[in-house]
Amino acid sequence: MSESMIAVLAPPLDTKSGGIVCLHKLYTELRFIDPRTKLLLYKGIGNQFLVEVSESKFVVPEELNNYFPNTIFIVPEVLCGSRLMGLRIARYYLNKLGAVAPAKADVKTEFAITFNTAYCPKPFFYLPQFLGKPEIPDSFRSAIQSSKPINCTYYGKNAGRYENAIALPSSILITRSWPENPDHYLELLRLSEYFFSFDSVSSSNSDALLLGNKVVLLDFHPNTESIFNKIAPEQPYLTAENYASPEALEQYVEKCDQWLQGLRETKNNFDILVEILHESLTKFFRSRT
Repeated sequence: MSESMIAVLAPPLDTKSGGIVCLHKLYTELRFIDPRTKLLLYKGIGNQFLVEVSESKFVVPEELNNYFPNTIFIVPEVLCGSRLMGLRIARYYLNKLGAVAPAKADVKTEFAITFNTAYCPKPFFYLPQFLGKPEIPDSFRSAIQSSKPINCTYYGKNAGRYENAIALPSSILITRSWPENPDHYLELLRLSEYFFSFDSVSSSNSDALLLGNKVVLLDFHPNTESIFNKIAPEQPYLTAENYASPEALEQYVEKCDQWLQGLRETKNNFDILVEILHESLTKFFRSRT
């Protein structure tokens, strides 16, 4: 029997969604290892989704084996395992199960991959990714050499929690849909000194930090601050209570430099980890045939 092929299920690429970017980056890297690797776009979420098997032809997930036999399917945690029975499933936990959509996993048969060790208690494989849009600077101070005449406010996924999701005084409001132009978005962050964020797990916080912003987290929903610190223990941030404190700012800069070094390692090791993942997946499912 020929070696199994791998197919990655993902929504259409949306650079404003860190989870979707993760899936597309994983597909790209896997395709370098095995050109047979497929990207299967899906629409829907939870237990209500369809998968595109050819141009404009969508099928229910239960039919995937008819189109792609001998295939390992990598799916995000938002797709429900009840619709994937009988398939060889590797589930990539890009958040906690159920945090984004009601979904269940078949933990007895699935191969668990996790982006963050806090998302899955017993993963088979840990696969973090560098998701920053800007390049990683040499140091945090080197990223703040330019003039920074503005501040930014960002609500992200938590905008619906606020009756008036407006910009804080003396700041510009950035949303998940504005600026539409990625270059405009990055230029605003380059010009910004403080990034006031109401979405603690947004990749926009990382983008802001990479461009020399002092990131102030004002809402940790759906987590508490203590849980957030377990999910992202290395993530530098300030709070409403300390963002103007010289001592807190000095500690922030020091932690930023440590965080940047961790990002470099994550970025540099990604291709090696994906190669190991590919081998691990084929061995795991070969032993179960």
